[in-house]
Amino acid sequence: MKLLDSLAEGYKLRLEKLMICCDGFEEEGLWDKEELGEMDSYLLNELMSVVMPFVAIDGKVTEEETEYVNRIFGTEYSVRDLKNICMDAAQEAEEIIRVRIQETSQLLKKIDAEFEEKYRDMYFTLCEIIEMSDSELVIEEAALLKLLKETVNEV
Repeated sequence: MKLLDSLAEGYKLRLEKLMICCDGFEEEGLWDKEELGEMDSYLLNELMSVVMPFVAIDGKVTEEETEYVNRIFGTEYSVRDLKNICMDAAQEAEEIIRVRIQETSQLLKKIDAEFEEKYRDMYFTLCEIIEMSDSELVIEEAALLKLLKETVNEV
């Protein structure tokens, strides 16, 4: 098994464990489902919203990038579908990274600091997967990765 495959599988397992915890937080009344929706869906959407700009910022979406997005998030996008979704996200990449990561971290810290830290670590692993799944890391992607790492470290 390639290192990237192993990293992606490990990521998926860690993500599944975090998603299981969400039900407990909802049952304890720590998550406002009426305002924010299901916690696991919310967090999964947040992670995906951060991934999407990276996939398309270089102007192309590869088979390998699509394969890893589908594998990790349990989606079934075609390259074409993913490209259509990602191109919009690439336009708003910096805002998505700065604002959404901070907002999500603040929400999670109020619930459970340890959970928030584990969730935040998911972004770092995501960075590794992004870097490894794209054979040509362009300047824009490198800059976004740097911004993502800095933002996650600041929260």
